Amino acid sequence: MWPKSVLGALVLAILPLRATIADEPSGLTIDKEVPFTPEGRLDVDEDAGPVHVGQVVFQNLPTDSEIREASGPGDTSRPQPMLVVSNSGASAATLEVEVTLEDDEGQVLMSTDNHPYVKKDCINEVVKAYHRKPAMRTIDWPRLTVVHLKVTVVPR
Repeated sequence: MWPKSVLGALVLAILPLRATIADEPSGLTIDKEVPFTPEGRLDVDEDAGPVHVGQVVFQNLPTDSEIREASGPGDTSRPQPMLVVSNSGASAATLEVEVTLEDDEGQVLMSTDNHPYVKKDCINEVVKAYHRKPAMRTIDWPRLTVVHLKVTVVPR
């Protein structure tokens, strides 16, 4: 059995350490909804520590004729969200990215995620925000109004 004075000293020694650990951020996060535009270039302009996310850019959007000619739920398109990022930090980082495409009522029409690597001192680097090519029903494109972006920066 340990004397009370030793236990008390041990507790007093651990408390400041625990407070220091609790104060450290587990990650730096951007959590933002951005209105969708038909051009597929969405301004984010947010910082998470040393990482700046300037835009979400969509590649492979369906054309107006593809949307008009969509015949049913099996008719899909495969938009590919990309992030334009800069990293002013002293080290590289991994991004934990989640992108959801939603309608006015918050219903998710498509979601995707990825964990891209961002080099240190990069400026306006384009990184994939998708792990595998996501699919969205083409007939749902007219309902799309909001892109919800969540990016957590994990320094390396």
